[in-house]
Amino acid sequence: MERALPATSYAVLGMISLAPMSGYELALRVDRTIANFWQISKSQVYGELSRLEELGLVLGTDVEQSRRPDKRTYEVTASGSEALDEWLVGPGHGSRRLRSGLLLKVFFAHRMTQERFSELLVGYRAEAEAERDHLAPIVESLAGSSDAYFTRATALYGLRQAEASLAWIGEVEASYPKSSSARKRSNRS
Repeated sequence: MERALPATSYAVLGMISLAPMSGYELALRVDRTIANFWQISKSQVYGELSRLEELGLVLGTDVEQSRRPDKRTYEVTASGSEALDEWLVGPGHGSRRLRSGLLLKVFFAHRMTQERFSELLVGYRAEAEAERDHLAPIVESLAGSSDAYFTRATALYGLRQAEASLAWIGEVEASYPKSSSARKRSNRS
């Protein structure tokens, strides 16, 4: 049962496999979990749910609510579970290529003054420190919990990425060229 679906479809399918939920609940859960490494907008969530329902991979059920508008909850079907499992063990992990606005600016930083470049690094350091400070307690709180092993593994990856970013910033700052001509030459090679 090979499916030609984008990874975001499988991300939504995987989230629904954790527990039946509405699109709204799914969007909230995505924001609290996988959005740290796989962002999905609310409109994408609803679009993917429609696609997955049309393909028979999730089943939507209308639920009446007394004090709120009715909602539609989704659960994974047997064919949805099969498709998710096939995708999980299938080849390929997606591209390791990174799209980074920061690195794009660093590549062309020979056009910046040293002060402006330092400001760029200071801002990025603050972001990396905030990410590290956010993820460190999560990783620690999940340690030793076999039920949260895989959640911890993904949070640990994010924590190590933040730590690597901080180490990179320190290295770049320590090796900053003394003259602007040296900066221009280093980017030409």
